[in-house]
Amino acid sequence: MVLWGEVDPLIEVASAHKFAEAITGAQLIVYPKVGHLPQVEIPQRSADDVAAFLAAHADT
Repeated sequence: MVLWGEVDPLIEVASAHKFAEAITGAQLIVYPKVGHLPQVEIPQRSADDVAAFLAAHADT
């Protein structure tokens, strides 16, 4: 799972797409109006997304 902020000032969002393409089975979420640290900036939303991803892949 790749979580990325759309307005990350350190690493451009194009890199998120490259990471996701390089990881088999990866899911990419780009959060609008979020910077470099989605886990800090939107902790509940990013945690919910990770929990949903893990639940969906629990049997794999």
